[in-house]
Parts: sequence; C-alpha cells; structure tokens
Amino acid sequence: MSGFADIMVNYAAHSDGIYIKRAVFCERDFPFHFHKEWSLGWIEQGSEAFSANGKWQHLHAGMIMLIPPYSVHANKGIGNQPWAYRAVYLNEDLCRYVFQGTGILYETALQVPYYVSGSAEALALYKQLTDVLQDAVRFQTVLKALLSVLIKDSEAHLPSGLKQDSIYREMVEWLHQHYRDKITLEDLSRRFACDKFKVLRRFKAGTGLSPQDYVTALRIEQAKQQLLQNESISQIAFDAGFYDQSHFTNYFKKYVGLAPQQYRNGCNILQDKAISIF
Repeated sequence: MSGFADIMVNYAAHSDGIYIKRAVFCERDFPFHFHKEWSLGWIEQGSEAFSANGKWQHLHAGMIMLIPPYSVHANKGIGNQPWAYRAVYLNEDLCRYVFQGTGILYETALQVPYYVSGSAEALALYKQLTDVLQDAVRFQTVLKALLSVLIKDSEAHLPSGLKQDSIYREMVEWLHQHYRDKITLEDLSRRFACDKFKVLRRFKAGTGLSPQDYVTALRIEQAKQQLLQNESISQIAFDAGFYDQSHFTNYFKKYVGLAPQQYRNGCNILQDKAISIF
C-alpha cells in the first residue's frame, strides 16, 4: 500500500484551546516531538509504534493515551498498514483544574511521559467525552473520571521525584522566549556559562531532544496555530523562525505529515457553543 496522510482538525471558537484532531496515516514516521497542550488520544484503527521513554511499544486499536504538554515522543507506522487516531487537545489551565479531583498533584502528573490504558472503561469514557464537548459541567466530570482511570492503569510509571536540573530548566524557559532567533550551542554555552557539550548532554537528558530539535518543535507548534489565520505561508514561516518557506514546508511535513497548506485545508473553526472550564 502506498503512503498517504489525512488530517482533520476541529477548533471550537473561544473554547479555551480545546480542539479535536482525526488523522489517518500510512507509511509515515514522525520524529521525536511534543505538543504544547495535553494530548488525549484514541487509536481508532490499526496500530502504531510509540516511544516516549527510550523504548518502543506497539499500541493497537482501542487503546487510550494521555501525553502531558512538552513530553517528547515519537510515532511511526508498523509495516505498510494504515492507522487512524483521534485526539482531544486540552490546555493546561483546564487540566490543572480537573487534576485536583484525581488524587495526583498536577506537578507530578507533568513528569510522567505518558499514561495509557486498553480497558473497556477508558474507551467508553473517551467516547463519552467527545459527545459532551459543548457541555462544560459534563465534560469536566467525564474528563476527571477518564484521567482517574488512566492514572490507575499507569500508576506503576509514576515518578518517585521531580527532575531537579535547574540549568536545563532555565535553558528551556529561555528557548521558549527566543525560539524565533538563530540559536547555536555556542550561544547557550556562553549564556549559561556551561561547556557546549555539557549543554547538549544535560538538555537531552532533561527533554529527550537536542536544543536545536527542541527549537524546531516549538516553531512547528507556533506555525500550526498561525495556520488558522489568513496569513501567507511565507509570513508564517518567517514569524515562526524559519529562514525560508521551503525549509519550513519540509520540516512541517516531517513533523506533521502534511504540507502547511494541506494542514490548513483540514482545519475547521467550529461556531457552536463554547466550552468554559468553570
């Protein structure tokens, strides 16, 4: 079967950043990357190989996965078989609020690379969640129940402590402010008074990516948001920090699976009643 990719993204207007993506891929491998929101996904068809902690595992149809924001992970197809998934993307304010009723501290929840469950209960709750997107109270109730199931099924993966490397955390915060700029290891070495090889080693130990790959992922996340607007592709590329449209398109296809214009064509702003987290 020849390779293909198809993505449909539905954004609810003024919905505190909640949106749903449905994607179908065949012969597409995605590099290690992250999303700036919580990603709550359901493998709808087929199976994929997934890695978020240095080990690859197969995830099959019916499995539910929760990935924290900026948790580095990679996905790839298995053989030449297609796989499809749906994902609900949730902003941090909503998840911080909902996590209060799950028995796990939000800061601890962020340290877990991913949560996964193949239980019938998790799947039923996920399907119910997508049915109540426009009802804030019911949405929060179902989301809390689903998070509790995912935490229970993944509790063996909960960390014993939080990461304490303050230098890498300072680097991450700085990159979030300056990702549009041209940044080298030498720049980070001078700014943080640290040998460039130590910079690379500590950054990869903390994030799973090199500083340059982390910056590229940040730029792609920014571009995905801007593609909802009517700006030109060349302007979006410039605003995100790419030095020309060609390089932007190549990186976007590598990380997202489609060219920027194809991704834009698959996006839809829903005009239904908005969701509020309170």
